[in-house]
Amino acid sequence: HDAYDVSADDIQGSAGAVVIFEGVNVLGADLAGLYDLRVYLDAPEAVAKARFLKRFVATPFLLRSAALAPWRPADGDPAAWGEAVWAAINGPNLREHISGGRARADLVLGG
Repeated sequence: HDAYDVSADDIQGSAGAVVIFEGVNVLGADLAGLYDLRVYLDAPEAVAKARFLKRFVATPFLLRSAALAPWRPADGDPAAWGEAVWAAINGPNLREHISGGRARADLVLGG
């Protein structure tokens, strides 16, 4: 991605704990055993897709992203572009890399 919507004002500390929010690597087979508590935030794919599409059309830097340009439709419609990105990148990533982490989690929330 070209940028992230992280704000220094949103950073929160913790008392002696390190919390990592990440979907692809942390619960991967080779790293999952390194953590004391593994939490998987689960949602049906349709819900994850709807949330992604809402963020996609509302996030200006995504609509300027050179990395996502190959999936930009000729008419530039943000909703159609988001659908194309989901179909090519996010959906397969969820199914092929992220969802497998559910089985390696100690706690599954949602779903």
